[in-house]
Amino acid sequence: MIRATYITGFLIVLFFAACNNDGEKKVSTDQLLTENNKLRNDIALRDRRIYRLVTTVNEVHRSLNQMDSLQNNIEVRTQNFENNKTQKEKILDDIKLFEDDLSGSYKKINELNNDLNRSNALAAEYKKMIAEMKLSLIEKSRQMDSLKSNIEALEKTVYDKELEITELEDSLTSNKNSLQVLNRELIEVSAEKEKAERVYVIIGSESDLRKKNVIKKRGGFLGIGSELVLLPDVPLEVFRHVDIDEAQRFRLQSDKTMILPERPNRLYSLNEKMLIIESERFWDYSRYLVLITD
Repeated sequence: MIRATYITGFLIVLFFAACNNDGEKKVSTDQLLTENNKLRNDIALRDRRIYRLVTTVNEVHRSLNQMDSLQNNIEVRTQNFENNKTQKEKILDDIKLFEDDLSGSYKKINELNNDLNRSNALAAEYKKMIAEMKLSLIEKSRQMDSLKSNIEALEKTVYDKELEITELEDSLTSNKNSLQVLNRELIEVSAEKEKAERVYVIIGSESDLRKKNVIKKRGGFLGIGSELVLLPDVPLEVFRHVDIDEAQRFRLQSDKTMILPERPNRLYSLNEKMLIIESERFWDYSRYLVLITD
């Protein structure tokens, strides 16, 4: 009886001990699950941050490469710069793309830097990389500012050159107009001089000259007392045009020759040829000379 009671009490103690062990075991399992979930979340957060870091770094490098390409295009167009609308628009479009890439890259790096500051585990490893990318972007910004300054200087130089060319063209046009006026005046003066230095000569018999309506008889009665005179408005085509310097002597086919209009005898001599003695005074009387031979 006493033995049975002892066994029963021992079993009761074992039961309660087992219950306590189960409770402690349950508490430890819950803690492990909680810590496991937290670790999983931390790992997932770290993976997301690493993915975002890698993605951002790749995007910034692509932007840097694109900025290099845009910068090369701008430099090439700047070297062959012409101040025309199409080329200026292309340069401005490239500058706009460059500045958009630069601004976007700055934004991404700043966001990434803020994210890393919240993660001490990654910050030390990648802050140096971010600092180097920032330096690259700062250098790109400086290079673009220099390019823009060069473009502005080129635009001013081209504008000044175009203004200078315009002024030269205006001056050339003015000089051309002046030369045209002067040329017309010279032509007119030359024509007047040529006309002034030209005399008109015709030699022929009385009958021939009358047929050509160069001379006619005037006055008298029944042919008595009439005189030969030069008709007015005789066409110039009838006469021989001679330069006054060459009109010094004329060969005649007659011993008797009459001249119209008449001049003083002292100004010329007549025999088998006519010789003009005082040319200037001779031709002052008239620019026309008609030699009537028998």
